[in-house]
Amino acid sequence: MKTSSASFSRRAFVASSAGALAASMANTSLGQSDAVAPAALDGIETAIATLCCDGFGDEDFRYAFEAIPKLGVRNVEFNCWYARNLTPAGLRSIRERCTERGLGPISIQASSFSGGGNHDVAREVGRLLWLIEACGELDCRIIKCTGAARGTKGGLESLAEVLQEVSLAAEEKGIRIVLENHHRNVLEFPEDYEFIFRRAESPAIGICFDMGHFARSGVDMPPLIADFAEKIYHIDVKDADAVGGKKFVRFGTGIVDCAGILRQCVDRGYRGYLVLELSLIDRETMLDDLRAGLRITREFET
Repeated sequence: MKTSSASFSRRAFVASSAGALAASMANTSLGQSDAVAPAALDGIETAIATLCCDGFGDEDFRYAFEAIPKLGVRNVEFNCWYARNLTPAGLRSIRERCTERGLGPISIQASSFSGGGNHDVAREVGRLLWLIEACGELDCRIIKCTGAARGTKGGLESLAEVLQEVSLAAEEKGIRIVLENHHRNVLEFPEDYEFIFRRAESPAIGICFDMGHFARSGVDMPPLIADFAEKIYHIDVKDADAVGGKKFVRFGTGIVDCAGILRQCVDRGYRGYLVLELSLIDRETMLDDLRAGLRITREFET
């Protein structure tokens, strides 16, 4: 990719900043990670997102740590949407509880990107650099974020600028930043990803393919899978109520052919995690709701 000398200078600064953050992290006495190492990405494994058990509240993952071991799944995506989740103490707590329960963090889902002027971009770059270091502490290699609401300030332009600045640091740390599509979001349609990949050309940047949100947005998924197969790094498995709908529903009760979509991705070469991401509906039926998802994803595991 053709890159200006000014761009090289900025990327060198990002790399040096990441090193400084790593040194700072080491000074917090978190120590070496002893959580279960994530599965290699050359196969296919199921993971469960903590929001399936905790919902969107600040539960400190207590329901997730209680429920997920009962399902026979070791891979966990942590939805880190609250400040205490990403402090040194919060990361240490996640790591220690994973070790106690034989679980392995495979990804961090952080808050959505926010865009705007240079100050907003600078804050986002700093946040992403810290998330890269947080992945190191949890021994995972994936950061997942979605974009801002469509029509809000900054939009795809500022998101691309942030990704340009952090991509080198992510590459050097072996981290993938996966961009999750959302209904009515700046990351929603194939052309949104085309724009990002033109502006932020890096092997560290890819798609988190959320089939439920694509369905709600009315996206024709087979052509998208064919066009972006090499950039689909992560898959969220969930069902949706309707095109333009307002909620996600139990597996097999909505409009998404989850197994059919997964078959197309796998046939196109997908290797990675299949993340059950059904937001909590009812804690009384939660385990059975997730077992229904497991019956789908287990067929594709290698």
